[in-house]
Formats: sequence, structure tokens, C-alpha cells
Amino acid sequence: MFELVSSVFAHRFSDNVNTTELKNVLSISTKALKPQEHADEIWEHYSIPAFDEKHRPIFEPASGIKSNKYQIDSECILISKLNPSTKRIWMPCCSSNNAVCSTEFIVYRPYLKEYKSFYYAAIDSPRFTDYLLEHVSGSTGSRQRAQPKDTLNYLMPNPDNEEIKDFCTFADPIYRHIQINEQQTAKLELLRETLLPKLMSGAIDVSKVDLTQLTNNHLSGCGSFCSVCCPSGLASEFHEWFREHFFFGYGHLCKADLG
Repeated sequence: MFELVSSVFAHRFSDNVNTTELKNVLSISTKALKPQEHADEIWEHYSIPAFDEKHRPIFEPASGIKSNKYQIDSECILISKLNPSTKRIWMPCCSSNNAVCSTEFIVYRPYLKEYKSFYYAAIDSPRFTDYLLEHVSGSTGSRQRAQPKDTLNYLMPNPDNEEIKDFCTFADPIYRHIQINEQQTAKLELLRETLLPKLMSGAIDVSKVDLTQLTNNHLSGCGSFCSVCCPSGLASEFHEWFREHFFFGYGHLCKADLG
């Protein structure tokens, strides 16, 4: 779906459109947090390895993070300045109040947050990637970095406001749908990783589940572990674990969530 948005953006705004320097529409945020000053917090960490592995942040204790991070929120657009030939661009969900990213990302913040989808598509374009590659430092391909301040002079497409709004009306729900899909995938993966060892070891006896109790009303309304979904003892065993580890944006889980 990213490709669809990119294709529409290129069709509408690649040629014969007004431009403006990036610094007129986006700022670069460098507000840093020191993990040692937030040791009791769980951070929603957008890192290069997390992007490469699953394109999802890692929730981890700040005490286990060794270097400073940039503070971010859902209004930001992230793009890696490290080795820009491998494009890593992120529209972070920031489902908690403790979202941070690696300092290897450039953190852009739109002056008009309602136009974020338009600016994301502009940053995602091949033309911007080419510009980054023209402004790298480092002599080896494995450790090249784009210079954030150099991007401030990049000429962004700058059509009239109605055209931008029209594009955002098209792109906003697509980007949001992508985020929702990623969250649902995270739900299912964590559910599998948590329950599969219990099933394999026999700690969970699924023969005790009374499937006749899973009514349509329950399926539509249940969003957490409960005695109906979970065999004896499972609800109390896992409820607090999920409350502690899994409420940051992805919600509680039960079998009803699987439909």
C-alpha cells in the first residue's frame, strides 16, 4: 500500500508544481533523552535494527539502553541518515508517552501536522533519496551518513493547500490502515510466543475450553484475557503479565481477538 501512495504522489506532484525549501515546511527535532535519567520507564524504541527486523518498535526498559535517544511523537517523520542507499523511513505510531528513536534517524516535524501524509510521501520519494545520497559523508559504503542540515535546502513540492488536503484525504486512511495491520500482527505474534510454550508443555489444556460460551456478543466485545476465553487458571496467570508488558498501544488479547 505504500507503493500505491507513492505512485499517486509521483503522478500528481512530480512535474510542473511549485516548490519550497524543506525548512519552510518541516523542522528537524533533536530533543534528546538520557536513558540513565529514566531508568524506571519502559521506552517505545524505534531503532535501526527494529526497523530492519519487523518494522516495529521494541518496548524495553530505558535502563537497558546505552546511548541517548531522540524523543518523538506521532507527529514526526523518521528517515535514517545512516547509509541512505538503504531507505528506512518511518511514520511512528507512538502508542505510548515514552517513544524514542535512534539518533541515526533524522526526525522531521511538519509545521502543519494535518499535512503529515503529504510530507511523508515527499520524503519517501526517489528524488529525496537521491538528494540524500548526494549529501553523505564517510568514505565507505558501510558507514555513510547524510547530513541533516543539508536537507533543509531540499526543494519540496509545494502545491496549493487544496491539493495537499485532497492528497491527505486519500493517503491518511491508507497510512493508518498500515499502522493498524502492524499492531494486529504484533498482537498475534505475542499471543503465539506467549501461549505456544504453554500448549507444548501441557501447561494449558485446551480441552477445557468451552467454545459454546464464545457468543457473537463476546467475540465483538472482549479485548482482554478472561475466564471464558482462557482455561482454568490461565486468566489470572496471564492477565497481569499482559497488563504490565502489552498495553502500550497494542491492547490486551484474548482468543476473541483472533475472530
